[in-house]
Amino acid sequence: MILGNLNRFDEQIVRFEILPNHPLLAENLLEYLSFKIGVLLHHHCEIINPDVCGKVSRLLYDMCKYNNMELQFTPKINLQEMATALGLHRATFSKVLSELKKKSIIGNATQKEIEILDIEGLAKYARSPFAL
Repeated sequence: MILGNLNRFDEQIVRFEILPNHPLLAENLLEYLSFKIGVLLHHHCEIINPDVCGKVSRLLYDMCKYNNMELQFTPKINLQEMATALGLHRATFSKVLSELKKKSIIGNATQKEIEILDIEGLAKYARSPFAL
């Protein structure tokens, strides 16, 4: 098996040149990594849960909470990464999004925007052991 090359910066360059001279880069990197850790924790907690709609609803609800309960926000990860984090195939994830949209729980759910129409309904599905 051939693996791709791993590009890596020398630790000294990162610590003493890149981070001090580019604080916004460091801030964005920390925010991105903290979000990825949250997604990993979601994945860990949800891996044994068979309730697909509940998984997706919980992720969307938590993302909404992460964005200060804004009902329209730009996700920090793409839809494929969301599906993967939940242990779902992309098609299954999209099907659940379509069901939530039909029930007027969510509006747009794209790479650039997620729109929550009914936060109480989403919270109900997120808590329900057998949603939809």
